[in-house]
Amino acid sequence: PQTFQHVSELRHIRGVDDEAWLGERDEPGLRDVLTTYGDALVNINTAPASVLEALPDVDHGAVADLVQLRNGPDGLPHTSDDLGFADWEAFRIATQIEGHTLAAFQRFCKFNSNYFKISAMATRRGGMIRSQCTAIVYVPDGSNVASLLSWSEESLGSP
Repeated sequence: PQTFQHVSELRHIRGVDDEAWLGERDEPGLRDVLTTYGDALVNINTAPASVLEALPDVDHGAVADLVQLRNGPDGLPHTSDDLGFADWEAFRIATQIEGHTLAAFQRFCKFNSNYFKISAMATRRGGMIRSQCTAIVYVPDGSNVASLLSWSEESLGSP
């Protein structure tokens, strides 16, 4: 099987046109939902809805319900009441997802990650964004030391 070192290499696969790569309006493109790091499984506890909806045989209504459940009682992502799942039995009971959608999640997803994307933006007075940095790091199981796999910087706007 062919492996890729960076997500931009995926743009050159036959049949991937600008619309699919860039997305359109409020729909993310492939560049926004794909990665070349990890073991090809999606973390069901953290993946955005757009990534989960891109999985074959997944019901979009079930994805919306899952994301809402993950957001916890306050309904907001990335807050202290967010919920996660440790195994498929807990997932099935909490979400009540079954059938082809559950089978698809079991085929393409897992419950933890060792690869993390970290993004930061620098601003100047007046709030104008000047640059963005993105890092991909790997943290082995049982370790508290991260290895830097990728670093990129992008200038945004004029000085």
